[in-house]
Amino acid sequence: QPDALARGKSAEDLEKEGVSAELIPHKTFPGNRPSTSILMDRLDAFSCGQLLALYEHRTAVQGFLWGIPSFDQWGVELGKVLAKQVGGTIQGSRAAASGKE
Repeated sequence: QPDALARGKSAEDLEKEGVSAELIPHKTFPGNRPSTSILMDRLDAFSCGQLLALYEHRTAVQGFLWGIPSFDQWGVELGKVLAKQVGGTIQGSRAAASGKE
């Protein structure tokens, strides 16, 4: 996948591969598209935390470089409100399941 995104596929390449003319417009793409591939030995709590920290750091740095307050946006605020609602629902479900309602 990363190679495909980096290199793309030209109409000439597709013609050489014998792709029919009506499909060529649908199978060409320019390439030069950024992508990230992350390989991990195992997926556990520690590696998930590392992955989360990586993306959080990336978001903060990009916001700093672009002059955007990355963690102070309307969508983030909505997410906080929704997370509190979900948290309340989960707590209510746990209390009902344990009989401590």
